[in-house]
Amino acid sequence: IDAHQLLRTPSRKMADSREGNAPDDRREGMRRAARRRAEHYAYFQEEPAENVHVGGEDARTLGPWSSARQLVDERERARANREEQIKRRKKEEEGLVAWKPRADRREGSTTAIGNTPSLFEFALQILCDHFDAVESLEGIPDVVRAPIAAELSRRRTLTPHTLPVLVAGYPTELLLRNCTLLDQATMVDAFKGMGISRLQRMELQFCGRGFGDSAVEAILQQGKSSLKEDTEAAVMPLLEAISLSGAYRLSDKGLRALVESSPSLKSLKLESCTRVADGGSTCLSALHGVADSLEVLSLKLCDMDDNNLLHVLPKIQSLQHLELDGQPYITDALICEIAANLPLKSLHLAGCRGVTDDGVVAVASFCPMLESVVLDDLPKVSDRGVVALAESCKHLKRVSLRQCTGVSASALSQLVASGGITELNITGITSVDSKFIQHLTMSCLGSLSKLDLSWCRMFHEDALGHLVDACTFLEELTLFGCSQITQRLCKGHSNPRVTIHGR
Repeated sequence: IDAHQLLRTPSRKMADSREGNAPDDRREGMRRAARRRAEHYAYFQEEPAENVHVGGEDARTLGPWSSARQLVDERERARANREEQIKRRKKEEEGLVAWKPRADRREGSTTAIGNTPSLFEFALQILCDHFDAVESLEGIPDVVRAPIAAELSRRRTLTPHTLPVLVAGYPTELLLRNCTLLDQATMVDAFKGMGISRLQRMELQFCGRGFGDSAVEAILQQGKSSLKEDTEAAVMPLLEAISLSGAYRLSDKGLRALVESSPSLKSLKLESCTRVADGGSTCLSALHGVADSLEVLSLKLCDMDDNNLLHVLPKIQSLQHLELDGQPYITDALICEIAANLPLKSLHLAGCRGVTDDGVVAVASFCPMLESVVLDDLPKVSDRGVVALAESCKHLKRVSLRQCTGVSASALSQLVASGGITELNITGITSVDSKFIQHLTMSCLGSLSKLDLSWCRMFHEDALGHLVDACTFLEELTLFGCSQITQRLCKGHSNPRVTIHGR
């Protein structure tokens, strides 16, 4: 037999591996992930009205003259409808009290408070400008280190040269909001030099490059070696909060080891940890060890199966704050089971398009002490769910209904009638009018601090002017897409605290 022919002919084992016998489970996992993502991004939305600019359903059967005539007739009808809406709005605004600007910042009014930075902010900027010359931060408390780390992260100067200076001196908090420039060796060395047994809070954002299974294993192994005598003691006994964002190298195995080494864990926040989602059952089963202490759980964009969540979440009896944003498989049955078994005070379901009014009504009935609810981008939520929240949850402080187009202004008026709303986001709800703005002003006069009215164009500028002047605790007002708002309001209001975004 020719030796060259043997070299060219692959063995049966190699042929089988190339045919895909070995990675069948991996292909099946990728197929399931693709199917989940397709269901998340592709959904049917029925158009509420016919597009009058294409000639209707009979456009193909009509001649050019008939089609043009039909388009003209439809335009006339659309113009008549717009004129009728304008008349209706003018009639509603007749009862609106005219608002007059009280201050003119263009003329240098003394009522406006400038954005002058504090002495601490000045010192922080100077320190970060010359941080390469800083040799040590030992003796600096964590309340000062955290703003330094945040500013370095904002400037994208958190590098392997600056990280050792930040973590030196055995800090109790590690807050790194941008770890894109930190590799695995740098992260392991940083944990090795700071003494993880004293760590109480760990927050790593965009940490996929340097924080994976091997990094967790090396960190825990180094922590165990420092225990020496008591080998069965927890590696991080004081750690209470873990927050990881974008940890694409961290699997359920690494996260399980991290959770098991933190018996005092109270807060676990994961965002866009895709490998953890693949083994969600193993990851969530690790939470049984901290079921008596865990109070905050966030699984944003982790794409976990609802069956795994159903078997684990209701058993964490101490859980009060739950965030499941971006989970395409969340259903009303899961929400009902969670609400019936957990004393929730905060629930975030942004982008969970499977949730309907039935799930929101169940949350309202089972969780009367709810303080924060986020229902962004839920097309199946309407007035029935919002009214149920208004009737049962009297302690609501933060409400976000962004792009919930099925909710009307009347339901929102009932929601804010309790008077305790501090943050409200109703972006894209086109039915918000001047009457609702007046009702919001009277109800939340002494509590409202943040308000987002982006793309709400049905209310008058004068109504919002009264709100800005009357709500003295208002700090942030967002008005993207509100073309009816002019500089008359932005420059003429008398509220020194408020900052207007989008105009």
